[in-house]
Amino acid sequence: MKYRTKSSSKLSEQKRERFSETFQIQIYAFATAIAVVVIYFYTVFTEKKPRPLVQTVKEPLVTVTEKPNLSTKPVPDSTITPKPSSSTSFYVPVYPNQNSQELAYNIINPSLFVPSQKLQEVVDDVVKFAKREQLPPQSLSITLIDVNSGEVASYQENELRYPASIAKLFWMTVLYSQLEANTDQNQGNINKDLKQMIRESNNDAASRILDRITETESGSQLDIKEFQHWLNKRQSVNRFFQIAGYGGIDISQKTFPILYLKLYEPKGRDLQMRGIPVKPLRNKMTTRQAATLMYEIVTGQAISDSASEQMERLLFRDLQPKAWQHIDPNMGDFNPVQAFFGEYLPKDTYFVSKAGWTNDSRQEVAFIRTSDDKSAYILAIFADSRDYAQHWTIFPKMSRLVYKRMTVINN
Repeated sequence: MKYRTKSSSKLSEQKRERFSETFQIQIYAFATAIAVVVIYFYTVFTEKKPRPLVQTVKEPLVTVTEKPNLSTKPVPDSTITPKPSSSTSFYVPVYPNQNSQELAYNIINPSLFVPSQKLQEVVDDVVKFAKREQLPPQSLSITLIDVNSGEVASYQENELRYPASIAKLFWMTVLYSQLEANTDQNQGNINKDLKQMIRESNNDAASRILDRITETESGSQLDIKEFQHWLNKRQSVNRFFQIAGYGGIDISQKTFPILYLKLYEPKGRDLQMRGIPVKPLRNKMTTRQAATLMYEIVTGQAISDSASEQMERLLFRDLQPKAWQHIDPNMGDFNPVQAFFGEYLPKDTYFVSKAGWTNDSRQEVAFIRTSDDKSAYILAIFADSRDYAQHWTIFPKMSRLVYKRMTVINN
């Protein structure tokens, strides 16, 4: 699927042949012209295409007032539209014997990507680079998708790994589904929480959003019956994606610390859901799943075209140094560029990303498009190792390697 970067093409006016002298031929020619127009517009409006960079969204439900500085590619602010659509999601029963229902992700037929030897050589070079840096390749997973051609390459991409804050990308998707389906009647301070969760990777905001979309909250331990009911509701975010083919994904646990709850680690029912202390359950997903969701967002397929566009705007990162160099991670602020994919890329690159980082892991998924629009790709890398977590230039260098190779392939 080719990413649309400019305004849609207009229907060219074609010269019509002169009507023949007979009435029958005139009717036939007119009917033929109508049929051609109908077929054209049916093709245009039913084919799923990526959105243009600028699109007016009417009747916003929630508006993010702060506009990002997009340099040469301005994008309007993020909004959430309230209009429900039958195509945004569908319902599935929570239990076979219950009448209650919950939303599920609308991607019924996941995108099919074609393996590419050229892309595989790029991924292989990234793995070789990690080895040269004396980093463990067994802790690494990579997925690379060419958005223009639909080609893919990977390394251990189906390995379930801890996603850290990339889970917030998935929580945002569930939230948009609920908002468009009008299942969330209490909007509250969702605008601020969305901005903080996605742009700042704020755990407090993420905690409130996960509580909202699952109708649960953190607290003391529960008895068995109450806990099972609470756990089932919290795990609804897993089923939301699992029914769409995201097998094995688990995004039901919060990211810590959560300052407003004074939780610096899981306690109470959040700890209760982790199971045995020796090998506790944690969030998990694959790089293929992270890359696929990002692909579905930037190609307008996630929830709806409008919701996808709005999520993409929230995920946009300005690579101009003045936009990110002042953010100090040592002060507790999340810097989405420094030490991640965008740091060593050209400043005019269009960059949409969500990153995660812990003391023991480093993760990122990003959509990257060159300024000349010739190359557009998605890169997802998860590294479950302290060696990667403490290597502050490894992701920027890997990203630059991929960028250079992709520009060569697409030129």
